[in-house]
Amino acid sequence: MDALPVLKMLEIHKSYFGAKALRGVDWELFPGEIHALCGENGAGKSTLVETLAGTIRPDSGRILLDGRDIYLPNPSSALKSGIAVIHQELQLVGCLSVAENILLGDEPVRLGKLNRRAIRSHAAISLEMLDAKQIPLSVAADTLPTGQRQIVEIARALRRQARVLILDEPTAALTSGEAKHLADLLKSLKNKGLAIALVSHHLDEVLALSDRLTVLRDGERVGTWQRHEMDHEKLVQAMIGRRVTTGANRGGKLLENGSRSEILTADDISGVTLSSVSLKIRNGEILGMTGLAGAGQEEMAQILAGESVATSGRMTYEGQAYRPVHPAQAQKIGVVAVPADRRKRGLIAALGLGRNLVFQRLRQKNRFGFLNWPFFWKEAERLCEDFQIKFDRLSQNPLTLSGGNQQKALLARALSTKPKLAILNEPTRGVDIRTREAIHQRIEALSASGVAVVVISPDTQELERISDRVVVFRQGQVQCELTGDQISERRILAETAGVAT
Repeated sequence: MDALPVLKMLEIHKSYFGAKALRGVDWELFPGEIHALCGENGAGKSTLVETLAGTIRPDSGRILLDGRDIYLPNPSSALKSGIAVIHQELQLVGCLSVAENILLGDEPVRLGKLNRRAIRSHAAISLEMLDAKQIPLSVAADTLPTGQRQIVEIARALRRQARVLILDEPTAALTSGEAKHLADLLKSLKNKGLAIALVSHHLDEVLALSDRLTVLRDGERVGTWQRHEMDHEKLVQAMIGRRVTTGANRGGKLLENGSRSEILTADDISGVTLSSVSLKIRNGEILGMTGLAGAGQEEMAQILAGESVATSGRMTYEGQAYRPVHPAQAQKIGVVAVPADRRKRGLIAALGLGRNLVFQRLRQKNRFGFLNWPFFWKEAERLCEDFQIKFDRLSQNPLTLSGGNQQKALLARALSTKPKLAILNEPTRGVDIRTREAIHQRIEALSASGVAVVVISPDTQELERISDRVVVFRQGQVQCELTGDQISERRILAETAGVAT
């Protein structure tokens, strides 16, 4: 490791409406290292990252690059300084091709026109440097799998001569195979001298990849450690200030299915990816569904929630024929869903936090078509308190909340409708360990009250932790159903990959 850091932050302070997001944070990053930035949601990680991205200006403090003070008033200044941030929500222009995205803002021109041959040539070189020649240059970026889109963003950053690469929750939406490929890529870039900062709630990933770790708590730096000085338990304790004991594996304590009545049955359901899928969901159980990307579990969840319509097959709900064509139709009889993508398909920025929390109940609580807004504001405040959502004011843009608080807001909104069947797609995506455990406890409380819960997740540890049954999808069909002691991380991974013995 070089003697001088490539990037250094000194006494960084930032407040919002009197609430301190960063309290005199010092942090440094050396070339040729992967430095993990850890902490709970709301600890200040995102604020620190956005400060380096040029999207947030600190109230005070200094940022040094190669020992010289720099000023980052906007994202373009950060890029020109060699600092590139790969956000959790990828920033590609979906309708443009892969090559056009890589050269975006730096397109070669010939005779006053874009030189498309040169664009493809330069883009191909950028992908070749990342050992990603398999990514097609001419297809639209939004048609790529998430893992490949992430590599395209990294290629664009390196094309702009980035010396500092910051990745915010890079594996939150990746399959295990894509995450491994990304890990190998980051190690390769580190060995070439790139300075890499990794922000992640996946502690196993952090401990496997990082050379050093810095923990933030309540806007302050708790400390920085070499990787060999830290293990999982010590890291958790540093993040939250105390030890956390997670719940026992639920799968090994499965109640007899015969004691539970069926709330929904699906027979021979087919769709875009699904082919003759049949399953049963019982009252008071937690059913896990998983599989590789595009294996069919997400489409099945959408059909159950009324977001998509099956091309064939039959469903019954509480003994009656069930074929919703809109989520509102499903919600009316007690079926609600929480989407995986909270920014695009979940929270609505224009409505504010308070209205986001209650708008699914507007049909349930009105009199002669008139809305009782005083009631709804009290209800929004109650939900914030009940779900421990940290916010400044009910009118604020919900997308300004930390990731964990956004997730809790989505859950609060859906569960306030008093559902009989809750379909939760990646309910703990991008949240810290304390919020993750709180959400798991909420799911178990729903189950104990008799609500049927479907959890769609690629996280095998999560499925092992909370599921009564796990249905594994593969190539549009149910590969297997696991119950009781069969539910283990190793078995789920093997069935997902199709290599179970």
